Amino acid sequence: MFADVRRCISIALFAAAVSACSVNYKVAGSFENANEVFRGDINHNLLIGEAEVVATGENSGIVCKGRSYVTHKPVLALGCAGQRGKVDMTCDDGRSLDVDFRAHSCSSGDGRGSDAYGNRFTFAFGLDEQEAEKYIAQRLPQVQQRPALRGFAPTGVSAAPVAPTASPTNFSRKAAAQGLPNFPTTAHPIAFSSIKPRPDDIAVIIGNANYSAKGTNVPDVVPAYADAEGFKNYVISALGVPTGNVVMVRDATSAEMSYIFGTKRNPKGKLAEWVKPNQSQVYVYYAGHGAPGDKTGRSFLVPVDVDDSMIGIKGIALETLYANLSKLSAKSVTLVVEASFSGISESGNVLNKMLPNLRPIETPVPKNLTVAIAGAPSQVASWEQDSSHGLFTKYLLKGMSGDADRSPHGNGNGTASWTDVDAYLKATLSKLTRQYYGRRQVAQISISAP
Repeated sequence: MFADVRRCISIALFAAAVSACSVNYKVAGSFENANEVFRGDINHNLLIGEAEVVATGENSGIVCKGRSYVTHKPVLALGCAGQRGKVDMTCDDGRSLDVDFRAHSCSSGDGRGSDAYGNRFTFAFGLDEQEAEKYIAQRLPQVQQRPALRGFAPTGVSAAPVAPTASPTNFSRKAAAQGLPNFPTTAHPIAFSSIKPRPDDIAVIIGNANYSAKGTNVPDVVPAYADAEGFKNYVISALGVPTGNVVMVRDATSAEMSYIFGTKRNPKGKLAEWVKPNQSQVYVYYAGHGAPGDKTGRSFLVPVDVDDSMIGIKGIALETLYANLSKLSAKSVTLVVEASFSGISESGNVLNKMLPNLRPIETPVPKNLTVAIAGAPSQVASWEQDSSHGLFTKYLLKGMSGDADRSPHGNGNGTASWTDVDAYLKATLSKLTRQYYGRRQVAQISISAP
């Protein structure tokens, strides 16, 4: 093992390739109270003492990813023996895992973990391929008589018993610490022309403001609560969404967002169950952080429990959200995003400064979605100067209230179309960001094909 460390240091000194100083080995484990075993791979950077972990369930097929870090080092210890640490893990079915480990050496050890459903597991790491296969073969027969993994929902199957019935009214969540005094919660006063309620329409509204409550190093988004309230007023008054069909979530975690919208592996989230096929019009609004999450430049929404170094692992990929929304059996789907994906926000940098520069790229929008985003991938989503609202949301709603229908933006026919709103935002949002901050922000609007 120490030979591996010396070899890495030699490589670093000789070729200035410290980033390549890593070893790979296997991890395998089993659940104590479920019919499941798992295996995976660890890519361990010996110099910084962190590792990337990927593990797959043998029976369920769920894939969990995370990053390890050391929390305790024995005094005067040589090597890594006796070190303890944690692994932040998120699975593609939405569950998060609480994982603790102890090291026997710099490349071997064991640990325990659990999830919110009460599933407990043990594991060993530092195995070679043959040892991992032996571990799995021994434990598969031992778990056969145990119940299925709680909380896991194969495609098309509800995640009983934890999932509520298929009604937005029954959506429930654990309350996070929220509503700090410096977070405005009152929507900008805008009068909308009311229409009759449309009993089958649904709105999901997420306002991620309080990132600091979860102890992450991602800055807060001060106006997110107020922006979410403004959009709620809009969908109820102007679009006729019944109050009971509005799912309003402040400070959504990664698991909660995956639960509602689904994942790449299981695209049917709870929202899919609420939709009445070919009848429901669906409106989704998100205010919070966005950022590029990996070296490809893919864009991610940032839940409030995601650290700046874990965005590509625990964040919600915009391409996955688009794909899952496009698969809904709804009459129409509209997504509005008050966020930028540059990694820069009004409250500070979202990305870890230790990561290489990540350049955001455009995310193609499926033809059956209408999507409105605060700005281009490389731009900043600007706030009002008093941080009361996001400029994009404020002027989007003002435009939808009728301002965009008036000359010179619209034709005065009594309806503010998305084309009218696009022109209106260029004359208001884009003008104000230049005036306030000397920068460019142009809303990105993609209208669903008829």
